[in-house]
Formats: sequence, C-alpha cells, structure tokens
Amino acid sequence: DEKKAMEGVYKFQSTRIKLDVGGQQFTTSRSTLTKHSNSMLSSMFSGRHELIPDEEGAYFIDRDGTHFRHVLNFLRDEDSPTLPEDQFTLKELLKEADFYQIDSFADAIKAALVPPKARMSQHEVNNRLGLVSYGMSYSSDYARIYFQTQQKTSASVSINDADLSNLSFTGIYFAHTCSFRGSDMSNVKFDQCYFAAQLDLSDTDLTNASFTSCEGLTKGNVIFTSAIHDGIKFDRQIARYIQ
Repeated sequence: DEKKAMEGVYKFQSTRIKLDVGGQQFTTSRSTLTKHSNSMLSSMFSGRHELIPDEEGAYFIDRDGTHFRHVLNFLRDEDSPTLPEDQFTLKELLKEADFYQIDSFADAIKAALVPPKARMSQHEVNNRLGLVSYGMSYSSDYARIYFQTQQKTSASVSINDADLSNLSFTGIYFAHTCSFRGSDMSNVKFDQCYFAAQLDLSDTDLTNASFTSCEGLTKGNVIFTSAIHDGIKFDRQIARYIQ
C-alpha cells in the first residue's frame, strides 16, 4: 500500500551511499548494496568494517565504472534484469559479477552468452565439400578477371553456425548448393572461385574476407543477406552484389 511504499522511500533516502567506481559517481542505498549477503558489496557496507570515504563522502572502488551501472541495475531489478546483447560486454560483465561475488548475476550473464561456434579445420571442411581434382580456367579482358580452379565440390552441404575463420576456399568450383549461414568466415579466402550453384552466406561474418577473380557472383548465385563484410576484398564490378 501507499504507506508501505513511502516507508521504502524513507529507508532509501536515509541510507544513501555515494560511490566512486573507477572515477564515475554513483548514488544508491545500503539495502541495494547488501541485497546479497555473500557478495563483496554486502560485506563492505554491512557495517562490520570501517570504511573511509573521500572528501566528498564517496567510497572508492577500483573497478570499471562503465560496467558498474549494470551491477546496480541487476541488484535493483533482479527479477527482471535487462542485460546488454553485445557478447563482448557480457563477457566483461561476467568478470565484474565474479569480482563482486554476485552469483545470481553471473548465472544470468552465462545464460545470455551465446555458446562459441564449433571450430572446423580446413581438412574437415574439404571433406564435407567432397572436393575432387578439377581443372578449369577462365579469363575476361572486359571484366579483368582471370582464374583457374583446382578443385570441384561433389556434394551439397550445410555447414552453418561454425567457426570457419581464416580458412581458404581458393580455386574451388562450387558445382553444388552450399550453405554457411551464420558462420564466422572472417579472413576467409574465396579467390579464383567459380560459383555455378547457390552459395548461402547469409548472416555470416565476412570481415576481411577475399572474393577476387571470381565468376558467378554477378548471377545471384551467392547470397550475402545480412552478412558482415567490413574490409571485404572483391573486384570492383561485383561491388553492388555484396553491399
């Protein structure tokens, strides 16, 4: 009821605590900081230890102030926490949760983290593609493209949501439908390839990937929908098919 709610407000106002976390100022209540009895913050502000504030009355904690707002928000709204979606930030927050010894916060972060993509080796991918020796050359003075394939796929495959970073598909004749949806294909080389069948690269990370001297890109055989392509290398005449 209203009386109970106002009692809560009074309790908050009468137990305000100022914090300086890594140079950033925060104001919260003792009840928030001591919500988890086994946490470091609860131990600090339980009254069992003498703490010395600075000249402005703030207690200094030598941690990242940018992340501390997430710590406070979790303590305030633990039943319906709002966590950032960025995976790197979540990993940084997990370090803070461990430092402050807030187990439920660490559990919530772990639940929000996306499991790492399964790593596949060059040998494993080549076997899945069923590569066989194949010789084909193509040149075009108009498009300024020259390539010479060395291998050809012998089966359609789906290798989705995998870690394929830094692998090489150079010189492959893609004669069969292949899907790499959602995979990490950063720094992958697709140079001198012929795309005769559909290659689905939707939602992949193609950062710094290379597609030079290829044929079939302009025929719509390669799908780049929602792919990340920062720093990608490709021939000028196919730029509009990747953007």
